[in-house]
Amino acid sequence: MGRRTSGQTTGLQSIGNVQGSAGTLSTSQANQDLTLDPSGTGIVAVAADVSVTGDLTIANQGDLRLREAVGNGTNYIAQQAAANMAANYTITWPAAVSATSGFVLSSDTSGNLSWSSAGGNIPVTDPGASATVHYPFFGTASGAVPTTLVPNARTNLAFVPSTGELTATVGSFANVYGSTSNSGTITIRGTSAGTKAGASVLLTDNVASSSTITGTLVVTGGIGVSGRISGGSAVIEGTVNALITDTAARTSDYTLALTDRDQCVVFTNTSAATVTVPPDSTAFPTGSIVHILRTGAGKLTLAAGAGVTLSKTGTFASNEQITIRKRASNSWLVIDSRTLLLATSNTPAVAAGFNVHTYTGNADFIV
Repeated sequence: MGRRTSGQTTGLQSIGNVQGSAGTLSTSQANQDLTLDPSGTGIVAVAADVSVTGDLTIANQGDLRLREAVGNGTNYIAQQAAANMAANYTITWPAAVSATSGFVLSSDTSGNLSWSSAGGNIPVTDPGASATVHYPFFGTASGAVPTTLVPNARTNLAFVPSTGELTATVGSFANVYGSTSNSGTITIRGTSAGTKAGASVLLTDNVASSSTITGTLVVTGGIGVSGRISGGSAVIEGTVNALITDTAARTSDYTLALTDRDQCVVFTNTSAATVTVPPDSTAFPTGSIVHILRTGAGKLTLAAGAGVTLSKTGTFASNEQITIRKRASNSWLVIDSRTLLLATSNTPAVAAGFNVHTYTGNADFIV
């Protein structure tokens, strides 16, 4: 290549608008592009490191390809831009590698990358009033920050956002808290109302307690029970207020039901009626107590059902209340109030099981 003068510049090697000097290629005209375009399928090969002072643009969704070692093949990892972009953005890498193994790259809204735990910094969307059943995620951690997430998508643990109900059909709990307001209620129940074994809430430990402070169930406030509490023994430090409430009034023959237990069955009948104690098929547990009261003008008779043994049978006096207690299978003890006083003779008599005292004399009669 000979030396020539081009564009009032001397001493430069040039081809057209391209000139070279001291290892630098440049255009002879200012603000012109410099394009390297090999013919056909040829490539521009650079045998050493490439240093770019400005920006490097790969146009038309071209790839930035990182190839494997030459001796292992020609495979590569390619990075490219999306085919359709709404605007430019920049991804900025962290200043150093992660100091903790297992961390991943995450981005903020400005495109700044940082190292974070794989189990943390996950966007959470509030489901609001959704009635869909959700399943919690739990993390396993060797320290304070979880490093992995283990989803437990099983029906034995579920959460419904609209009701705030967390359901666990099988599990152990250390502490369960409700709301701090008066309306904060925790409901623990079984899954089957028809099967006692499946519907029980069991509180148990291996150490017997003689104190309400160290027992399995510790209650520092009040307890409201609409059903039954059963157990071998109870230690109560304080006052127990046991109230006997009246059932709906009965006006005719009636057979006692399990719902009458620990209540007073009131009869207001105006004509003769019979109250029957049922056999074990009604499932009264041994130890059950039922109170029965006659307030009506009609006669009321206590009778035993098929296969049932009562310690007494008979009729009630007006406004008389008796108590019956189940002592064994189909066996009940009748405790009457002996309030009936009739003037028919001077000696006590026993009528149909109840003690009926009658008196016709003028001397004092002491009960």
